[in-house]
Amino acid sequence: MPPIRSQRSTNSTEQEVPRTTLRHRLSGIQYRAISRANLRKLT
Repeated sequence: MPPIRSQRSTNSTEQEVPRTTLRHRLSGIQYRAISRANLRKLT
């Protein structure tokens, strides 16, 4: 059973995400942390 939340805390969990971010995720563009990690040379 999910925890009971007040109206204020439910509003804080439903934060808006920019449309560009959603578009990038749908098109498969990786976010910065992953793309930087993939560029590092391990040896």
